[in-house]
Amino acid sequence: MFGLNLEVGKNITVKVAGITFDADIIWSTLVAMVIVLGICFYVRRKITSGVPGKLQLVLEELYLYLKSQISSVNLPGAKSILAMAFTLFVFILCANWLEAIPSGHNPEYLISPSGNVNFTLALSFSVIVFIHIQAIRAKGIKGYIKHYFQPYWFMIVFSPLEEASKPVTLGLRLFGNLFAGGIMLGLIASLPFYFPTFVLDLVWKPIDLFVGVIQAYIFTLLSIVYYNGLVGELH
Repeated sequence: MFGLNLEVGKNITVKVAGITFDADIIWSTLVAMVIVLGICFYVRRKITSGVPGKLQLVLEELYLYLKSQISSVNLPGAKSILAMAFTLFVFILCANWLEAIPSGHNPEYLISPSGNVNFTLALSFSVIVFIHIQAIRAKGIKGYIKHYFQPYWFMIVFSPLEEASKPVTLGLRLFGNLFAGGIMLGLIASLPFYFPTFVLDLVWKPIDLFVGVIQAYIFTLLSIVYYNGLVGELH
């Protein structure tokens, strides 16, 4: 209708040894990692047992909230899952918010890695594998395999399917919401000059930032829920 030229899923790519890599996803992920490490080192340098700074206070509250969501701190791997959940939230939040930074259009040079299905699935599979490792630690190999037959023996047909679907749904949920946000920003940028794109950007970006927070929260909380459900049940 407006003659828009919007390319969906276009990435800046490079070829190395005949293999094509999405370069923008790689360097955007590295940028998010640097931001997370920078926050951690900054807070560590400024940390105090007295009156905490604003950033320290926010991170402490986040840590305590995530800790309260774990069914028991005595579960095998509870400290590890808490550290992972805390890191996940901060990292995913930084990754989600990168697309709000203006970095050119068609293509953007700095994009949200969470808008790439390979990134989100790799993240979700890593989380689920870690949870299953903790489940084996909780009950041993025999106990771990036995739970697939509970409460009835024929559940062995359905339980593995349920477990296999968890990383897929976890990753696709994050991808779908961030990919949609990227499309909206691209759509606004592609509007003809007579549309108030600056105003539309000003309206949409706060919404997009809020969605980024919610999706980071959901991914992190579901990771803890899966851990509670599997490790807590076996323990």
